[in-house]
Amino acid sequence: RHEIRRKQRRAEREAEVGFYIVDERHVLEAEIDDFVALQRASRADKADFMTPEMRRFFLAIARQMLEAGTLRLMFLTLNGEKAATLFAFEYERRFWLYNSGYDPDAYAQLSPGWVILSYAIQYAIATGCRVFDFMQGDEEYKYRFGAHDYKVMHVSVRR
Repeated sequence: RHEIRRKQRRAEREAEVGFYIVDERHVLEAEIDDFVALQRASRADKADFMTPEMRRFFLAIARQMLEAGTLRLMFLTLNGEKAATLFAFEYERRFWLYNSGYDPDAYAQLSPGWVILSYAIQYAIATGCRVFDFMQGDEEYKYRFGAHDYKVMHVSVRR
């Protein structure tokens, strides 16, 4: 926790920090394009994953979830530039982090990925979420934020 706070304070000290959640349908498509760009910039495997078809998938999901009031498409700006993003859902007092991205080149020294997670966790606490779920994946950063593994099971029932 101390390291997270330190990174957030450093970013706030060294840059003009902004954090916002997309909540208007008329800007959603442009914001999804920015989400996709940041996700693609994060890592080569994310760039390979984010095909035009996946972009359409994220836009369709975002539209439905925005309409339902559960979408939490978040952006962190540093000095007016989008530096990190989270694609998440909030439902029944749970915050579900579905995907994320950040620009590893611009502002890398300010840890934008860590900083946006810090803001997202603070948001989840402030809105009464009891669980912050990083969902599947064993990325090291999740454990540094206190994540614990739990089994995900798939059951098929046939007649």
